[in-house]
Amino acid sequence: EHDARETADFLARLLQGTGADAGASRQTSVQDVLDTAAARIREQLADRPVLGAQLRKALGSAYHSWGAYPQAEELLMEALALQRAQADAPSVVEAEILGLLGVVAHDRGDLSASLDWAQQEAARWRALGRHAELGTALTGIAISLRALGRVQQAERTYAEALAELRAAHGHEHREIAWALNNLGWLLHAQGRYAEARPRYEETLQMQQRLAVAPLETLQTLKNLGGLHYHLGDYDRAESLWKQATAMVDTIFGDRPHPARANMHALRVLIPFDRGDLAAAERHARSALEVNLAAVGPEHRRTAADYAILGRVLSASGRFDEAEAALRRSLAIRSA
Repeated sequence: EHDARETADFLARLLQGTGADAGASRQTSVQDVLDTAAARIREQLADRPVLGAQLRKALGSAYHSWGAYPQAEELLMEALALQRAQADAPSVVEAEILGLLGVVAHDRGDLSASLDWAQQEAARWRALGRHAELGTALTGIAISLRALGRVQQAERTYAEALAELRAAHGHEHREIAWALNNLGWLLHAQGRYAEARPRYEETLQMQQRLAVAPLETLQTLKNLGGLHYHLGDYDRAESLWKQATAMVDTIFGDRPHPARANMHALRVLIPFDRGDLAAAERHARSALEVNLAAVGPEHRRTAADYAILGRVLSASGRFDEAEAALRRSLAIRSA
């Protein structure tokens, strides 16, 4: 109760001066609030490490949700150091921080680090006897294993994750839906479309019933659209991808975010296949522009966008431009 009161007081002080009636010259952006909060936590809570760790964890999660990965990782590493300095035994807060670090590492492209963080998180939840959280951590491990190409191990880990989650939650829960969606993608990526489709459809129905976070439903819409694309049902794929694009616009507005770039990259495919190379190029350039702003010029996502653009330019007969884009993609991947 005391920590909750301190947190509320800190947040109230943080928000002072941000209202339109406080003489502010412009609307305060989310980024402004997060940056101010991070600075004040470091300045004002130096003698309150427990509260400081909890608030850093919350801010790190918020930064991550907006695609600000360096700021997120910095705050989470500070939170982890503070938490570990306070307790020798595994704790819930430490496990939560480890899980967030794994997600941030995955999204910024460091797959080995992501796997290591997720394995540390799972070990903490096992030690604490928290089966629901263990199931979620196992899902994170499986995601990293798949991304690293360790497909069979990933599939076994998804099965273990779903068993833990169903034992903890029953038949329906947002974490079960998330694990099913990712298992669907694992099967989809192997060309096992008949096995992937019911996982995606079950996931989407469960997410709609549970009214889960829009970002989770977005991922399922995107993946199910990709499945229909690979099955040759372009109209259904385009319909699902348009729904996903509208959801991205609602969530992020005009802000550059990898989710927006990913939707543009997917929407290259159908016009490219139909020979509408001008539309394909527009989406390819939009994907590249967004990721250059969101994750920077040296990220694996940006490399993939250069490769997509190079393919479109080559099909258009613009070989010099295509070569430049493909060489840039290769340079990023080789760095």
